[in-house]
Amino acid sequence: MSAEGVDEKQLRLAALALFAVQLAALLLIQSGDPALSGFPLDDAWIHALVARTLVEHGTLGIAPGQHGAGATSTLWALLLAAGEALGVSPPRFAFVLNALFLLGSGQLLLALLLRDGLPLRRALLLACAAGVAPNFAWFACSGMEATLVAFASIGAIYAWFAGKSGSDLGAGAALAALSLARPEGIVLLPLLCLLSRPHGVTQWSRRVLLPLLVVLVQAVVQLVNTGQLAPNTLGGRRWMWLAPLDGLSSVEKVGVLVIDWINRLSEFTLGRLDYFSFWLAAGFAVIGAANAVRLPRQRALLAWGLVHLGIYAVLLPTFGHGGRYQPLLPALFLMLCAGGLLQAVELALFFTRLPAARATQVALLATVALGILGPGQALFAWRRAHAESVAHVTATEVAMGEALARLPAGATIASFDIGGIGYFSRRTILEIGGLSSPAMVPLLWQGKIASLLEQRRVEYVVVPLGLGGPEAQEPWNFSYRLGLLAAPRLKLDHLISFASPLRSWRLGVRASMHCAPRQDLYRVSFTPKQVAP
Repeated sequence: MSAEGVDEKQLRLAALALFAVQLAALLLIQSGDPALSGFPLDDAWIHALVARTLVEHGTLGIAPGQHGAGATSTLWALLLAAGEALGVSPPRFAFVLNALFLLGSGQLLLALLLRDGLPLRRALLLACAAGVAPNFAWFACSGMEATLVAFASIGAIYAWFAGKSGSDLGAGAALAALSLARPEGIVLLPLLCLLSRPHGVTQWSRRVLLPLLVVLVQAVVQLVNTGQLAPNTLGGRRWMWLAPLDGLSSVEKVGVLVIDWINRLSEFTLGRLDYFSFWLAAGFAVIGAANAVRLPRQRALLAWGLVHLGIYAVLLPTFGHGGRYQPLLPALFLMLCAGGLLQAVELALFFTRLPAARATQVALLATVALGILGPGQALFAWRRAHAESVAHVTATEVAMGEALARLPAGATIASFDIGGIGYFSRRTILEIGGLSSPAMVPLLWQGKIASLLEQRRVEYVVVPLGLGGPEAQEPWNFSYRLGLLAAPRLKLDHLISFASPLRSWRLGVRASMHCAPRQDLYRVSFTPKQVAP
């Protein structure tokens, strides 16, 4: 990492300072669970289950022979499989990987900003703001692939504009990794081609062939094994997130996504659920964006952040668990806020005729002070939320999986949630959340999962429940949402329930959206069909 006109010693000190600040933020959040005892999201246990199935059976899915079931990130599963093969605890291995990706993202961003010609102090400030954005830093503690997506995105953009043969190959490799981390990542390739078209056959081939080949192979494998190009998980996730919004138009659903992100950025990045503070920060972000779009690398980074958000606005308009579907958004927002604030303070001080060096110092101090007052508080809030989320997932999903392991060996079991339950039960469980088979998704929308339970002769079913009990008509109550209560011949005998204290659940769910308040196990039976006389 170097830039023209930057002293090498100062550059090394800046890189070290950024490393230290990011590491401190990461360890602060993770100190909520210092023993790395579990994951804050059940989806992270799904990735761990896919990795273990891959190692033990050679199937990229949650069960042997079910390719693509629950598998949303091929590259993340492959990386986690290395930890499984080595016998390392999944939470610990995932944290080490994500810590490396988070710290690497910061260094790449600093290099990108310097390549765009920013002064070292300004580049360091912006990289620090992005790198320690509380929601963004938490992604590295989540056990998910979000930090990998951010690392590959920044790396691809940096290499694309580097203008060297080795960088051309690096850009192709980063784009290939991004498309393996998330299928929509391949969209960055045509976006970069529009912003800076490759020159000559050699450069085209170095940048484009590898990511296209990876996408083609992945598509063929997906089509052969599942009969469709879209990931198996998409239909089920659309039902889970969008069914409560049924009746709204597409524009209204996008509006809900925007409002949700305003609230999330306000509370979990700026540290205040306060619309005045948010719109003030958004104003600074606009100023920061106006400066950033003038420079090619930052322009590409902002464009990708908006395009990536737009992809989900069309396909799956939700921020996902803890904001993980759009991982660049919190980092870019805080980076632009810092850049705009710095610009505004420097402009104000210019009119006071202070020396330029003193104006920059005052602007830096003002920016850092505001950062401590807002995002600094949010980091501590994330520490508590992370701890509560890990505790809740462990007390519900993991505990239920351990309980299922004690059922009779030949028992047929179905479950909506499949991560911790599948990983710790070590059983092949019928997943009824639409992550395994597209054929299940229509049953979800029609509320006819009971017919599938009868067809598969399921003996036990695990259902997530909300705060109001089995019959409450609320989004967290899946006995209601799955149509189990309306099935006329289905009988559910309650066996056991796992939950954590309500206050603990609420503290975690506000930040991470981890999972339902409880997990309940039922014995399933069906009354005989009535035969007409």
